[in-house]
Amino acid sequence: MVGRAGQGRGNRTSHPNASNIQRPMPQHPPPPQNHLSHRLDLLEQLVEERWRRLDATLTRLEAGVDRLDRRLWLAAATCAAAGASLIGASLLNLT
Repeated sequence: MVGRAGQGRGNRTSHPNASNIQRPMPQHPPPPQNHLSHRLDLLEQLVEERWRRLDATLTRLEAGVDRLDRRLWLAAATCAAAGASLIGASLLNLT
C-alpha cells in the first residue's frame, strides 16, 4: 500500500530520524601485510599436499604391480610344471 509521496513502503528516508540512525559498519579482517606472500604460502601447501597424495597413490600402485608380477610368475611356473609332468607322463607311457 502506498500513501502520500515520500511515505511509501521501502522508502527509508520517510523515518523522521533516518539521518540520525547509525548502522554498524561491517568489520573485515585487515589484509595481510604481504597478501602475495600469503597466497604463495597457501599455494605451496596445496602443492605439497597434492604431491603427498600422488606419492601415496604411486606407492599403492607399485605394491599392486608387484603382487600381480608375483602371481604371474607363479602361474607361469605352475603351467611349466604341469606341462613338464604331462610330457614326462607321456614319455613313461611310450615305453
